Parts: sequence; structure tokens; C-alpha cells
Amino acid sequence: MKKLTVISLAILLTSCYIPYNYNSGDNRPISMRGKSTNICKELKEKTVLYIVYVDEKSSTYWSSYDIDQTKKSIQTAENWINKEATKNNIKLDLQIVHHSVEDSIHTIKANLPYKSVNHHLFYAKKGIEKIHKWSDKVAKLVYGDLRKKHTHLKREISGRDELIYSLREVYQTDNIALMLVLNNPIRKESSVTFHNNNSFSNENSSEYSIISQSKKPTIFAHEFLHQFGAEDFYNVNYQYVKIDKKLRKRYGRRHANVASGSNNKTYILREYPHAIMKNVNLDILDSLEITPITQYLIGWQTKDEVSTKDKELMLFGDYINLE
Repeated sequence: MKKLTVISLAILLTSCYIPYNYNSGDNRPISMRGKSTNICKELKEKTVLYIVYVDEKSSTYWSSYDIDQTKKSIQTAENWINKEATKNNIKLDLQIVHHSVEDSIHTIKANLPYKSVNHHLFYAKKGIEKIHKWSDKVAKLVYGDLRKKHTHLKREISGRDELIYSLREVYQTDNIALMLVLNNPIRKESSVTFHNNNSFSNENSSEYSIISQSKKPTIFAHEFLHQFGAEDFYNVNYQYVKIDKKLRKRYGRRHANVASGSNNKTYILREYPHAIMKNVNLDILDSLEITPITQYLIGWQTKDEVSTKDKELMLFGDYINLE
């Protein structure tokens, strides 16, 4: 029972960074791979955060109340990001677009292949590949709605990448941040962004986020910044551990990737205790900040503006080299 509790707790506290054996051609340290890459290269100028509400069997259906609450969380995140941009003299035109049909929010019905997001990320064999296929299915359904209003778009698409290309055309910007939002008001689930910082992400496939904790503004802000190059500052190690009989029976797996506390106290944790890329589970977003290294990664600072001390920031054993 103790072992089960430890594993379960580790899963519940984990977000965003899932180790995976993807062999990237990018030779930069993990902490630098997301900078100026993929669709969302720098968080500047016109930027669209495109929100898709997904009805999925392991989650709760989207009621009008839940959608309103989530919209408030997203609005709080938007206000905070705009405030941070203004504070740092960054010109940012951030627009939030909720997927809709005839000006009414339209939820997309698409069940995950496995029981939950956590199941895909931590337990299922080829779970991440299957969640990508699921996101392609969602994208096709979204595109069907999009084309009702924008009839000049081509008739069909193959998946998420082409949806994002089409959204670039519709909104006339390269910065399209796609978020698929599930409704989990009670059960704790991981939120995750598939982006170039992570070793499992393919730089030839578009970035996107899956948001499970939809009532937390910090989650939206944190995952949004990932798509523009921000790196996690969690003080954790990831371990491949054997799971007990109950979990084995439930998930059909003998092992799982879980996070555990690390003794590696990084500079960011000491110097910037209010970093948004560290405090994902806090409720009060206004108490957090976008720290210098994150500002560099999302294009808000040049390497010459980053202090020598910050350049020596250590992330998961990799030293950032800005030169």
C-alpha cells in the first residue's frame, strides 16, 4: 500500500516533462531545444491561443458552468501574460480563440484510446504515439467546424499539423498555440505540452498542449509558455520503477515512469522561488513571475541581457550555453 501511495502521489504531482526515447537531431542541451523552434518561435507580436474543449469518456462532460469557469481561468492567464509582457517592454497582441460554431462554443467528442492522460503518459505501451493519433482525430473534427465558416480552406486534412497550418492562414500569424482541454474538476490528471524541449518530441511535428486541470490559471500560463520554448524548473528525477499487483492489473504494465524528489537543488529554485515554470500547482498566478532564463528562451531577452549567473543555470544536469 505504501509503495502504491508513493507512485500515485508522484504521478499526480507530475506535469509537462515525460521522458521518452526519441532520438532528436538537435544537439543542444535539453534545456535549449525549444528556443526559436517549431511553429511558436518567440512570444511576440500577434499570437493566437486556440482552445478546443474535448468531451472524453474518462473526464466529465462539459457543462456551461464548467466552460464558464475554464474561460475565467484562461482570461486570468491571459491578463497575467500580458502584464508580464508590458513589464518587460515586449509588444504582444495575444488573442484567445475558443473553438466554436456560429459563435457558440462547440465541444469535440473524442475518447482517448486508454483510460486517462496519465495512462498514456506513464503506463501504456506506445501510449504517447496513440495520444498523438487521438489529437489528429480531434484536429479533423475541429477542422470540419472551421471550414463551415472559412469555406476557402481545402476540403480535408490529415491531422493536427494541417489544422495549425490552416489556423495560421485564418488568423494571419505564425504563432498558433493549440490547447486541447479536458474537464477534470475532481480527479487529478497530468497536463502536458508536447514540445521541442522534451526528448520525446519530434521537431517535425507541431507542438500542442493537453490541459486536464482546467480550473487553474497557472496551468494554462505554464503550458502556454512551453510552446514558446520555456523549460520546466521542477526539482525532480524520473525513474523507471516496478509497480505493484493492483496497478499492474489495472494498467497491464509491469513498470511505470514516475517522478521522485531530487537532492539536486538547482540555482533557479534558490534564486527565483516564484518562477512560473516551477510553481505549476499554485492557485495565485499574480504571485509568480517569468524569470530571466525563461525570458531568454521565449525570446524576451537576448543572450547579452542575461546575467552571467543566470547563464550558469543548471537544468537536469545540462548547463545552458548561450554563446
